[in-house]
Amino acid sequence: GGESSINATWVLNLNANYKSDNTSWDNYAKWKYGVLKSENIQLRKNEDKFEFESKFGFNASEKWYYSGLVNVKSQLFNGYSYPTDSIPVSAFLSPGNIVSSLGMDYKPNKNFTLMLSPFSVKTTVVLDTVNIDQTRYGLEPDQRFKGELGGYITAKWKTNLHENIVMNNKVELFSSYLNNPENIDVDWEFSLVMKARKY
Repeated sequence: GGESSINATWVLNLNANYKSDNTSWDNYAKWKYGVLKSENIQLRKNEDKFEFESKFGFNASEKWYYSGLVNVKSQLFNGYSYPTDSIPVSAFLSPGNIVSSLGMDYKPNKNFTLMLSPFSVKTTVVLDTVNIDQTRYGLEPDQRFKGELGGYITAKWKTNLHENIVMNNKVELFSSYLNNPENIDVDWEFSLVMKARKY
């Protein structure tokens, strides 16, 4: 863009999974944090995403599970509408998105999972309504929580493209039954992990 800049991103992924003959329990937490500095702009945050998910299932057949899922997305630190850095526009759980769902989970192997949930509740949370304007996130001036009943689909797919290259896909779709169901919330994350050295 015509001026020198530098940025850095830190990514932390944690996984804890359990599987027996009749049950499956998958858990993960992810935090991405990035900063940016350019010639005329002070050091600032340009990415801050926190996500936690827990999914528990009982075996229904060889590859299907009756499952329940909870997914929480937010950030850990305050966000600002730059160039103003004195008034926060977001904070931890302000907003936060929480999805709770019940459905069927298809798991043909360890690298693919597809959960279909006809009964889900998506809750938008703004806990700090003193410093954060909740109307920016679809809530009414007197609300801290907004719940929507709808359908939810989530899929994860991991594949090895090469001995040292792994492709990860995660897609989430949510449609509210009562409020414009044709408007589907889409969250798609794609990553390539390339191993450069043995470590």
